[in-house]
Amino acid sequence: MRHAFLALTLRAEEKPGIAWQPWSDQIFERAKAEHRFVLLDLGAGWCHWCHVMDELTYSDPQVAALYAASGDASCLADARRAAEWITAHRALPGGGFRHDEKDAAGPYLADTLAMARAFLALYTVTAERAWLARAEEAAAFADAHFRSAIGFATAVVAPGAPLLPKPQVDENIALVCFANLLHAHTGKPAHRAMAEHAMRFLASPLVVERQGYGTAGMLLADREIPTEPAHLTVVGAKDDPAARALFAAALRTAPPMARIEWFDAREGALPRTDVEYPKLEAPAIFLCTNGSCSRPMTTPEQLVQTLTKSKR
Repeated sequence: MRHAFLALTLRAEEKPGIAWQPWSDQIFERAKAEHRFVLLDLGAGWCHWCHVMDELTYSDPQVAALYAASGDASCLADARRAAEWITAHRALPGGGFRHDEKDAAGPYLADTLAMARAFLALYTVTAERAWLARAEEAAAFADAHFRSAIGFATAVVAPGAPLLPKPQVDENIALVCFANLLHAHTGKPAHRAMAEHAMRFLASPLVVERQGYGTAGMLLADREIPTEPAHLTVVGAKDDPAARALFAAALRTAPPMARIEWFDAREGALPRTDVEYPKLEAPAIFLCTNGSCSRPMTTPEQLVQTLTKSKR
């Protein structure tokens, strides 16, 4: 975005992730001279979708995914900066998030779920366990505040509200995928239970009938629950260049929604200890399925070959 756009805002507060600049005629003159677009940020305190854009777009987990695919350190820096800004300015006690400095209503599931997904994405691309801990905190908040009789409601019930908030299809699809991958990383039954609870809402006949032909996301969520994600683990010191090369290769080549980990013995056991790795003289990476793992691979080329074969 920094190469194709100039980012311009009319809002006074600092925004995460993007280097916003105040409105001025000079910005438009510069954009014209450099043949660049201008990305406008317009909003108001009462504008719900303006805040959804802040949470779901400017801090999207796909920024971390872009780093995984490209290795561009600036993308990772943007993702970190967005996550830290929102944590500093929008966090609620207990691990949740609001979508404005002060919310007249809410909190809303979308805000907390967006940050939970962002934290899990950052754990995937950095192997820094603090991000996984934040993802777990956000999941616990969502489970405690948004769980309804079936599925997860879009907002917390406001005192005296005449109507109860209802579950929303896209939010529950995203929650299934997030909670299922979180369970793969932690092995905690509560995370699996969240995915299954959201899926029960999506699989209800009334919801399916209302979706008509728009069931692709629901089918994807239903497929992910019984399927273990691809599991790649680098074994080696995080300051070892060979281990870093293997981790970067895993990020570039792993399939979507993969469980990617980095076991550095100096940090202690991994969050989920379902696989025991041998002590090795040199860094290696393992592809594991259903509790059994491949032979240790010591080069990125070996990893690419193994993953290519596994897709056939």
